[in-house]
Amino acid sequence: MTVADYPVPTERARAIESREAVFEQQVRLKVSAVDLITRYYDAGQFCIYHVGKFLTSNSRWVTPGIMPFIIPRE
Repeated sequence: MTVADYPVPTERARAIESREAVFEQQVRLKVSAVDLITRYYDAGQFCIYHVGKFLTSNSRWVTPGIMPFIIPRE
């Protein structure tokens, strides 16, 4: 599965509530960005599955043992 890293830490995400931008995870604001875990999203180029595991999985898009192929965000 192709994945790319988020451009900023997801712990810094904000939600819009009552027309106000609020942090969803206040506790993480005190942690330096370099100390946060890099998170990745499905870049959507391709996924390669073992046919048997794909067909027998309860959730076909999330099967155990998926290996990431990290690509640049660009």
